[in-house]
Amino acid sequence: MKVTNTGTGTEPLVLNRITASANFAVSGLSCNAQPAGESSEILPGAQCFVSVTFTPTAVGTLTGTLSFTDNAPNSPQTINLTGTGVAQVLWSPGSLSFAAQAVATRSATKNVTLTNNLSTVLNIDSITFTGVNPGDFTQTNTCGSGVATNTKCTISVTFNPQATGTRTATLNISDSANNSPQTTNLTGTGK
Repeated sequence: MKVTNTGTGTEPLVLNRITASANFAVSGLSCNAQPAGESSEILPGAQCFVSVTFTPTAVGTLTGTLSFTDNAPNSPQTINLTGTGVAQVLWSPGSLSFAAQAVATRSATKNVTLTNNLSTVLNIDSITFTGVNPGDFTQTNTCGSGVATNTKCTISVTFNPQATGTRTATLNISDSANNSPQTTNLTGTGK
């Protein structure tokens, strides 16, 4: 972000404080044509570059402000900031429903896709089944022990009913994301 002193006076603009609110933070300030050792002063016509980082704490559109407190008559000056937070890990779908399957036989697989939105490797701790009938479902996956940044892996689930009637379980993916575990509800019918 660039801030320019456009004042017509001959005095430097003295920056007393630069702050960012909410999910934003000031990470650097660089000004050109400044008096030596006075990085908080902007000479008339000179420019300063303010670096702002965005660290979302929620998913969705997030807003904040960048504020400059200085010696100008209209101090403080503010700039509205907007960013979009995305989940560290996305997975889809949130539920799988299997058609009626003969007891003790395996269905065709259905897939759950896990997407790593982190800037680092997503460490996979475990992929398990819980719930009423966890033994009726099995999985294979391409995730391994970690998923590279901005890539996807697939968990392939098979239904193998051990009794007739409605069979349910939950697929649980435990990993290093802040929204772990990710879960997918599983339903099938044994016949």
